[in-house]
Amino acid sequence: MTVSELPRRTPRRIVSAAALRIGWLACIVAILVIPGMIALMSGMPATTAGLVTLFTTTCVAIAALLVNFR
Repeated sequence: MTVSELPRRTPRRIVSAAALRIGWLACIVAILVIPGMIALMSGMPATTAGLVTLFTTTCVAIAALLVNFR
């Protein structure tokens, strides 16, 4: 029996594409929300925490554009 006659293993996905997408979206939401929550917990006013969240959102949006335009 030669190597070409051996049965081939079919590759299988360990994690589905939908689970990966949900995981990525959960990470992005955490990246957006956690800095604002830390700002609120440290005693900053809500407007400052909102600005921190807005800045973080802008950074994530710019990163997404850079990834899409590569």
